[in-house]
Amino acid sequence: MRALTLHQPVASMMGHQPLKSVENRKWKPHASVFGQRIAIHAGKKWNAEYAAWARGVSKHDRACEIAIHAAIRKAGGISAAIVSTAVVSAWYDKRDGKCEWTDPATCLEFIKDDPWFQGPVGWLLTDFIQLPKPIPCRGALGLWTIPENIQAVIE
Repeated sequence: MRALTLHQPVASMMGHQPLKSVENRKWKPHASVFGQRIAIHAGKKWNAEYAAWARGVSKHDRACEIAIHAAIRKAGGISAAIVSTAVVSAWYDKRDGKCEWTDPATCLEFIKDDPWFQGPVGWLLTDFIQLPKPIPCRGALGLWTIPENIQAVIE
């Protein structure tokens, strides 16, 4: 299984509805992970600027605001660990307008109009599974392969 490391609180926000399901990247997902389940890894770095921005985005929706604050509080104690898994279901590149999705029912507009989409490439992650406990694991840049002993714990 491949993994994607995200700064906190982003990793803890992913998949907690009505929170973030679009991940912003500068690159399209590799063909090897498109339509596949990947692990979401919480990196060691805390992104205070993103946390403040997320609080601002959530002010228009009370349920989202409550969920954001809870995810940010939870994220404060988690780093260098796998926190969830998700399926890479679609991507949209605003630079050239190209997109791809695994299921025709997946709506491209969902990415383009999502308040969390900043681009230039948005990955739509679906079918999240939150792990009961974070699994400590060293991360890496880009997409990386999870060690077999860690993957066995996830599965």
